[in-house]
Amino acid sequence: MHFFASVLALFTASMANVKSETQYPDKDMIRYKFKDDYTTMDTWEDARDYCISEGLKLATWAQLCPDGEGPFKSPVGGMIDDGGQNWVAVDDKDEWYVDAGRLTYYSCSGVGCRSCRGHIQHHGFKEGWGHVGKTKVDHYNNYVFCHVTTTPNPTVHPSQNPTSVPTTLAPTSFPTTLIEGAVGNGCANTIQLSHAFETAQGEPCNQCSFCAGSSLSSIYNPHIDSTCVECVSEDSTCNSLRFITSFQKSWIMKFFKLKSSGMNADTDPEKVVLEGSNDLKEWHELYDSVLTFDNRNASQDFVFSANEVSYKYYSISFERQTESSVMYVGNYGIVNSYAEQCTANMFNDIVGSNVLPYNVVA
Repeated sequence: MHFFASVLALFTASMANVKSETQYPDKDMIRYKFKDDYTTMDTWEDARDYCISEGLKLATWAQLCPDGEGPFKSPVGGMIDDGGQNWVAVDDKDEWYVDAGRLTYYSCSGVGCRSCRGHIQHHGFKEGWGHVGKTKVDHYNNYVFCHVTTTPNPTVHPSQNPTSVPTTLAPTSFPTTLIEGAVGNGCANTIQLSHAFETAQGEPCNQCSFCAGSSLSSIYNPHIDSTCVECVSEDSTCNSLRFITSFQKSWIMKFFKLKSSGMNADTDPEKVVLEGSNDLKEWHELYDSVLTFDNRNASQDFVFSANEVSYKYYSISFERQTESSVMYVGNYGIVNSYAEQCTANMFNDIVGSNVLPYNVVA
């Protein structure tokens, strides 16, 4: 009963933050609309380049949402209310798209429950649309927010001692070629998520379910403390929760990140098993161990660096402790692991070193 009362209080407080107009109107922001101002806007890059063509720059998340990150925050000019979804491109180091609309979609309720939230922040993974090679659909790039760019004023007086002879040395193309070859298309990838409750023998079962407020996407969301699972009884044979993360492009996983929940250790998973596959039929075990954390509510790296096989599908199973019918699982940072491993690979290819993307216990 206390849990539902707390959720209701949080929802009521959040709704009080919804404003039809931000209290920080930005005279340096210009909002352009699809079909009125432009006809082609398939990708994030298109939005960025459109702003540049107007002598402006793509707005940052902070400029779009000066009241702060959502939910229940209003973008400059107020929440867009045109009957559809409205993911808009932003210039941000983590997010590509931020929601600027009023509508309610996917794992949240209430007007503005996604407003000013980034896609990764809200769903726990990068969007599979709105990037190079994709064609526009109706839920993004309906609006583009461009902001006045600030550039240093030119010096009033020319230099008194200009160089008399211009340089004739052309930069070598080798470093550029090396970097382009190592970077390629960067770390672009897309993922799909699925889950199942299983017995110790891997058979599907239905005696366990997500607690109220938890869902499939919760475990991937770094802003959510923990994902809760509740079974009908402590001795239920339905004792495991399995997540499968499907990547469009295969990659070699050598570690995964897992965060301990803020709950008591006796509700942690008893054991964790990680497997890889390329066909969803034949699975190869990569990690199998009793789960222990050094600290509460803290992220930890679990390393199996000997793996040299690239997989498209990664499965992780959490086994419930037999003394409890409830299990809390903290953030599963497979997206972070992928990004850090990919970045380390690019860096190593460029400079020829061997930087490890994970923490090694001394």
